[in-house]
Amino acid sequence: MSTLRLLNAQIGISVTPSQNFTWYQPTVPDGSVRLGVGNSGATTKDMIKVSSSDIILDNPKALVSPSLYDSSKSLATTEHVYNRMATFPGAGYLTDIPNLTIDLEPVPELIYVGTVTGTTLRLPDPTVFRIGAVLEIVNIGTNNVTIVRKNSNNFIALGNDGSTYTQFILKPGTNIRLTSLGNNYWYNLGGSAQLEFSSGIFDKSLSTNGWQKLPSGLIIQWGVGTTSSSTNVLVTYPIVFPTARLSNYVTADSATNQFVTCDQLGVSGLYVNGWLSNTGARTAVQFKWLAIGY
Repeated sequence: MSTLRLLNAQIGISVTPSQNFTWYQPTVPDGSVRLGVGNSGATTKDMIKVSSSDIILDNPKALVSPSLYDSSKSLATTEHVYNRMATFPGAGYLTDIPNLTIDLEPVPELIYVGTVTGTTLRLPDPTVFRIGAVLEIVNIGTNNVTIVRKNSNNFIALGNDGSTYTQFILKPGTNIRLTSLGNNYWYNLGGSAQLEFSSGIFDKSLSTNGWQKLPSGLIIQWGVGTTSSSTNVLVTYPIVFPTARLSNYVTADSATNQFVTCDQLGVSGLYVNGWLSNTGARTAVQFKWLAIGY
């Protein structure tokens, strides 16, 4: 049991030690706290007006801390305040359970995922969290983990261009930090997985004729094609190098006694020719190409 002692209280009625205090008005405009005597029927003049700094609990350990995500105006213990201010007040580890969908609710704020295969994590509804609540997920396993939303009106904002998703893949060895702003969105704060969705920094097109941008500004492009037996073939890069092309590579992809060459190199493309090595005549050759620039 906790004993409540009051200092500098403005008491308008006689109170005996055996009387119980009932909390009638948690907050008032002047910032003070008011307690009523007994369990009912208190009026303004029947109350004790106390500054919050004058309230002392002789046995605070007897109090029960509010739940971790309690955002009401009830009194909070130092334990509750510490847990809410700590970077990661709760941590959880999900073991190797294959082909399982796991609801992250109630959810610790730091989650380690070690998965065999086919694991799906369903995010909680962001609207039930206080503004600024942070959730971090770390994939310490060797397989992909699918992260999905809870409700049809929830979305995951991952890209810095405002792109939203209903689900995404958290790859092995990566992590992601999400925060709630009190609406229907989980927002991407950071983590290594964020780089995959960062427009302009790690933009990419992982297709047969594709490209990859790096933070340094370097761009790598690649593709395939077939030469002509009568003329040179133009290869147009998927994107134009903004400043300069640094190097190009082409190689024959199929038959023996054939080779390819390239010329008229630029920031937007190149020409490729196919040849027979025994006669030097033009021929149709399947080839692969690689270009590096910035």
